Amino acid sequence: IQVEMDLHPGVVIRADADQLAQVLWNLLRNAAEAQDGSGRIDVAVYRDDRRGCVRVRDHGPGIPPDRIDRIFEPFFTMK
Repeated sequence: IQVEMDLHPGVVIRADADQLAQVLWNLLRNAAEAQDGSGRIDVAVYRDDRRGCVRVRDHGPGIPPDRIDRIFEPFFTMK
């Protein structure tokens, strides 16, 4: 799996470092699992107006429309 990084200089993300690291680890792990062994994950850190933003995007098959409304339910999984 290829990871592409787009890190804009001077962006500040104000967050608990341990919690942010855990969130990023979970997102990257889920993105890698969605790739089914090969593919690309894009990670970007950038400024949007006055906020620092982090975006993780995979190029997997996506979430089927009939399940998209459940993605924020606790313990919901497609695995």
